Amino acid sequence: MYHKRVVSSHSGEDSLLIRHAPEHSLPMRGVLPTSMLVQWEWRSAAQAGVHACASAKHPDRRVLRYNALHGNASKVQGGVMTFRALVERYLGAVAQQYRRGDAREESYYDVLKQLWEELGSQLSSAHATLTVLPRQTEAGNPDMRVWSGQQHVTGYIEAKEPGVTNLDHVEVSEQLKRYRTAFPNVILTNFLEFRLYRYGQSMGEPVTIGSLQALQAGMRVPLQHEDQFRDLVERFFDFQLPRAYTAQTLALALADRTRYLQQQVLAQLVDDEDHERNSELVNLLAEFKQVLMSDLTSDTFADLYAQTITYGLFAARMRVTGTFTRETAIDGIPATIGILRKLFKYISIGDTPERLRVIIDDIADVLAVADTDTVFKGYDKDGRDPVADFYETFLGEYDPAKKKQHGVYYTPQPVVSYIVRSVDQLLRDSFGKPDGLADPSVTVLDPAAGTMTFPATAVRLAAATYKAKYGDGSLDSWIKGHVLRDFYAFELMMAPYAIGHLRMGALLTELGYTMSTDDRFKLYLTNTLDVSTAEQNPIPGLSPLADESHMAEAVKTTQPVLVIMGNPPYSGTSSNKGAWISALIDDYKQVDGKSLGERNSKMLQDDYVKFIRFAQWKIDQAGEGVLGFITNHSYLDNPTFRGMRQSLMASFDQLHVLNLHGSSLKREKSPDGSKDENVFDIRQGVAIVLAVKRNGVSKGIWYGDLWGSRDAKYTTLGNGQMAQTEWQELSPRSDTYFLSPQDVTLAGQYEQWPRVLDLFLEKSTGIKTHRDHFAVALDRAQIVRRLTDMANVGLSDEELRERYDLADNRDWQLPAARQRLRNVGDQWGSFIQPCAYRPFDVRWCCFDEVAMDYPRRDIMQHMLKPNVALCIGRAGQVVGNATPWNVCWCSDSIEDFNLFYRGGNVNLPLYTYDSGGATASGSLLIDAAGSEKATRRSNLSPEAWKIITDFTDVSVLPEQFFAYVYAILCSPAYRERYAEFLKSDFPRIPFTKDRDTFLKLADLGQQLIDLHLMRSPDLDNPISRFCGKGDGAVVKVEYDADRGHVSINPTQYFDGVTPDLWNYQIGGYQVLSKWLKDRKDRFLTSADTIHYSRVVTALAETSVIQREIDGCALFLGNVD
Repeated sequence: MYHKRVVSSHSGEDSLLIRHAPEHSLPMRGVLPTSMLVQWEWRSAAQAGVHACASAKHPDRRVLRYNALHGNASKVQGGVMTFRALVERYLGAVAQQYRRGDAREESYYDVLKQLWEELGSQLSSAHATLTVLPRQTEAGNPDMRVWSGQQHVTGYIEAKEPGVTNLDHVEVSEQLKRYRTAFPNVILTNFLEFRLYRYGQSMGEPVTIGSLQALQAGMRVPLQHEDQFRDLVERFFDFQLPRAYTAQTLALALADRTRYLQQQVLAQLVDDEDHERNSELVNLLAEFKQVLMSDLTSDTFADLYAQTITYGLFAARMRVTGTFTRETAIDGIPATIGILRKLFKYISIGDTPERLRVIIDDIADVLAVADTDTVFKGYDKDGRDPVADFYETFLGEYDPAKKKQHGVYYTPQPVVSYIVRSVDQLLRDSFGKPDGLADPSVTVLDPAAGTMTFPATAVRLAAATYKAKYGDGSLDSWIKGHVLRDFYAFELMMAPYAIGHLRMGALLTELGYTMSTDDRFKLYLTNTLDVSTAEQNPIPGLSPLADESHMAEAVKTTQPVLVIMGNPPYSGTSSNKGAWISALIDDYKQVDGKSLGERNSKMLQDDYVKFIRFAQWKIDQAGEGVLGFITNHSYLDNPTFRGMRQSLMASFDQLHVLNLHGSSLKREKSPDGSKDENVFDIRQGVAIVLAVKRNGVSKGIWYGDLWGSRDAKYTTLGNGQMAQTEWQELSPRSDTYFLSPQDVTLAGQYEQWPRVLDLFLEKSTGIKTHRDHFAVALDRAQIVRRLTDMANVGLSDEELRERYDLADNRDWQLPAARQRLRNVGDQWGSFIQPCAYRPFDVRWCCFDEVAMDYPRRDIMQHMLKPNVALCIGRAGQVVGNATPWNVCWCSDSIEDFNLFYRGGNVNLPLYTYDSGGATASGSLLIDAAGSEKATRRSNLSPEAWKIITDFTDVSVLPEQFFAYVYAILCSPAYRERYAEFLKSDFPRIPFTKDRDTFLKLADLGQQLIDLHLMRSPDLDNPISRFCGKGDGAVVKVEYDADRGHVSINPTQYFDGVTPDLWNYQIGGYQVLSKWLKDRKDRFLTSADTIHYSRVVTALAETSVIQREIDGCALFLGNVD
């Protein structure tokens, strides 16, 4: 049969395109009656002037052009109705349905189905089929799906009834946005108007083929815009999924569809639960909650399910030969992976709901046509596994936040190789196992296996060792008796679990081993950090997931493991809060038999800390073992981890720590000043730890550094192991137990001084809103407007959420917050208070739970009255290893938690006030004995008062004491001399016993306080001016060191800014740059420009006073 296609020429004549027909086979009779032909000739499509959609894609096709002599030629050509006739018949059928009076949208489906199938068969080479999808809800699928042949989806149609005339509104609806994002070829229609979207973008103008007015009047509906409609239809049917994807574009195509699948799974779950259906999805969710994650939500399950289906299809596509569809995908899933087989049996041959089948078919269709060889070109460099490596690319497109939350990052092969080779060498050297990992007595566990990079590398190395020493004659026996018996892995996320199994199967095949139906690699789907009791576990044999759970629990609790290695996730907001692991982490909250005394030990809840604790517990259980992890490096020297460090030193006989640095959070630079890069695409620096527990080995702790570019680090790691690393032996000191080198020359002196926190009674961190964009503003009026909207009962919660991007969390819910606001009536104006947001940047905030999670009211209420507070940071490393410590500030208002870079600001007020009290004046005077006046109390500690009263010949005021402390903390000499100690803990304060020195430093400290609170008279004569004509728009902030200009747009700038002032940092922020960049795309007022000029002046005066302080503080070299 010849496939005929009617197209339009530039001349307006109809043309008949006969595809794939050689010239000699042209049938002269029967196709076109001679009575209808005047002339015919062969021409190429380009010669015939066919539309670009045909000629550009298929210039080699040939076109038979004809001119019709008779009127009926426009109706029938060779027994086939013309395009025009089909559309006119369709319009007549639409009019007939409309005249019935009770027609609904669905009433027109059959009419459109007939038209679309006939047009498709006429205009494309494959038979077109339109399937009407089951009517569900607005969250469901498009109304119709169009197939080309039996296997490939051409596109989708979303229909509205003819009365819906405003398709512009429909076009921007959330429903259509979902369809346009998930599906690359979509039509929106009301049966008279048609709109085509390709990859979410509109393809040309809407095409109206019939008049609604004629329809409503009961008249015949004449065909309009025939050529434009023909073009639209041809474009729709011309669509083909691209075969040549890049890894990034394929990841994006799959990610869009997976997000849509997640929405459909969630909608199906809700529907099943609402109707109390005992569906496969509901049962699977219940099983996952019982066995894997007790706090698993429907939303999280839908995400887990969608990812698993997509990546399971992807992995199956790599194994299935021949036709690939949803139905054949199960052939690519090994029988030994029971959980995955069950899932794919359900989607392949089970009674899968139609709403899920639609999008799963579409995902399978994308994979079926994709040229995977092209996709993975270049993925095999450095031994990277293409399927596993692609998962990181996919997850980065699908949900970057989730990738970050779960710490899912592909471990670079050089890092893995270094750890695996080092562990192998430790087994030989410290455990007397000359075959290393190949020794059949060695058991190995990766507790956070991901896509199995570590186990795969370990198996390769062990197999190479075995073949080199013993030949490959008995390699199969060795694999079965050691690799499949003694190598274990745990993984919580379903998608990498599936990839891991397929990856290990492929590796064993590569090694020449054929897995039997009973063979499986011991990779288990489980939560490593959750050890369940027997009563909590489901009965084995009931389901693959229950069987998996029991096997994993046996490994966790009873199976001795000699080697534990891997790359555990880093997640400060851990969801692993089970009683078992929490009890183990409690051991890290003790140091030298005493509590850490940390008010906030949140960093110990990071997942990587919990995985280290699990591995330590597991090796302690066995009595010996080797640990090889790469993790966040914060635990090496952060004070919060000192109990953890002491515990590790007690458990392990040998510790080797290789600090790979690369922290952009700490602004790390190589010692030579060159750039230092991370081995991962993350901001947090990392380190490798290799720990040995073994009787008889020489005990010790060693440390090494690896600085430089990423490539340089890869080269060093890829070519080496711990024996080639340069190590420095450490002798950690009690209380701190640092796992990094420390210059302790001045420790004896420094540690005698009181900690600054011990000089004040009451203290807390700064306010934390978790929604600064709503709770904090540059202008008071903005807060007023937001709270007015919040109190407005005419605005729904959803409207408010959308307007202000508000999301609920554990500590704050919008409905409750709105009710709280309404309860106070018109008194909420008192909530609006100034807030020290950043150094020299006071903003307005809503100081109440109405808008913020943690107002820290117990301390911050005292800042609403006349007061001054010392703002101090602990993590001095935030300023970077090339910048002196500077996490110190003062404030006379409430302060933000992130006053300093990376947060952690602690507020130490000079005074506290009795609740409800008020002072009569702004005076902060208080007598030396500390007795209160009115409702004000000194917040100085007894230790501070003892220092004050030691000056028997002078009356020292609390303000003077406070100013002295501030002067010391701002001293460049102090910051440089004690930099080693300031990096990792709150400062300690030296006190001179010389009265004159004390008072002089107090006076200089007060001058700094006045400058920093912008109340010094020295600021009335600014050294910087705002110059140039313009509107004050902050377009681009640039600094010209030669001229001392800071420009904000092409015509306006601040002058008088020296390089020292431009680079001046407070709290890890470059003050002058930060202030302006935070106002990008705003217009500076005259008050703003005056303030900025005064800030420049304040920094200049600060530098002068700091030098004076250093001149007075020469005693620092010889102080008690």
